[in-house]
Amino acid sequence: MGERFLQIYLAIKKFEYHKYFEVISPWEREYLLLSV
Repeated sequence: MGERFLQIYLAIKKFEYHKYFEVISPWEREYLLLSV
C-alpha cells in the first residue's frame, strides 16, 4: 500500500474514533447515566 493511502486511511479512522465518543448510546444512557 502506498504512503498516501495510509495517511488518508488513518485520518479517516481517527475521525471516526473521535465521532464515536461524541455520541452517548441508548444503552449508556440507561445503564450508566441513570445509575450515578
